Amino acid sequence: MFPRCIVFFLALGVSLATPTQSHSAQEDKTPIPTLKTRARLVLVDVVVTDSKGEPVSGLKKEDFDVSEDGKTQTVSGFEEHKGAPPKQIKLPPMPPEVYTNFPVVQAADSVNILLLDALNTPSNDQAFVHSQMLKYVRGIPPLYNTNGLSDALTRVVNNGSRYYSLTYSPINAVMDGKFRRIQVKMVNGKYSLAYRRGYLADDLGTAQAAAPKQSSEPLLQLMGRNLPDYSQVLFKILVKPTSPQPAPDAPHIGSNIEMKGPFTRYGIDFAVAVDDLKLDTGADAVRLGAIEVMLVAYDPEGKPLNLVVGRSEIRIPAKDYASVQRSGLQIHKEIDIPHGNAFLRTGIYDLKSNNAGTLAVPLNASIPAK
Repeated sequence: MFPRCIVFFLALGVSLATPTQSHSAQEDKTPIPTLKTRARLVLVDVVVTDSKGEPVSGLKKEDFDVSEDGKTQTVSGFEEHKGAPPKQIKLPPMPPEVYTNFPVVQAADSVNILLLDALNTPSNDQAFVHSQMLKYVRGIPPLYNTNGLSDALTRVVNNGSRYYSLTYSPINAVMDGKFRRIQVKMVNGKYSLAYRRGYLADDLGTAQAAAPKQSSEPLLQLMGRNLPDYSQVLFKILVKPTSPQPAPDAPHIGSNIEMKGPFTRYGIDFAVAVDDLKLDTGADAVRLGAIEVMLVAYDPEGKPLNLVVGRSEIRIPAKDYASVQRSGLQIHKEIDIPHGNAFLRTGIYDLKSNNAGTLAVPLNASIPAK
């Protein structure tokens, strides 16, 4: 398995280039009949509370009765969310100039989203609620009476973090765009249930056709100055000025052709977790894939300074795959950044799975010591 916390930057005999020699497996020319099936699953999250308003835990799938438009449905999937809090993860110390997007917090099994009516709520009331919510999240007692806001938030978060997820495949498989009414009851016990009461049975193909077209640069949307790091694709990077530095009149690396000198050229060495990439198996068990790599440099005010982006094909011979799993897929990129404090965002986008990983690194782009 890929060591998701420890990555060694090794030079491996793995090709990552554009484009490379392609191979295809030998195929049997005899026609093979194909049977295509498609099933619609409906997800219903249910909060169950007792007479005191406290969440009820330990229920089983058999305790729930689910119907759609009055017809009993068979619950095929069941999961209880117990409100497990996020856990801090302590990573091993990183070598100098090495960074990773491995998450330092293990996410909780549920997330609460608090919505405010910004249209109909006066701005001063919005500011008050925002301040009280921040105090609540940080554990700071309110300075004066909040009419039970803290208690209400505690109750909402407590109940919203403890719920049951039920899934079923509707008996009525016709996706006609009409509203389907959902009803959930408890087989035994008198409890209060909170859940969504229905859905529109839209055809998936029609809905996808009407959806906005995906951007040709999906990774760019995740590379904003103040966006969080994404960890669907894990990687480590070694970031340091190249040696020797280019001559002052050398052509710049990056899309900002108007960038003024002096500048520092940085080398970024990636080690990417191949287990997080969708790779096809070709002839001779060669792993094939495609990724996009992006570097964006910002000044302290968030103004873009320079951009480097490229798409590459992945080709990993079978004899090297186990080694790449251990040490990571090696990628080298370079970017020129004007002297001064800067902020570098790095990103990997898997073109086959649409998963991404990003990581932000603060820099002091000064002239490297000779």
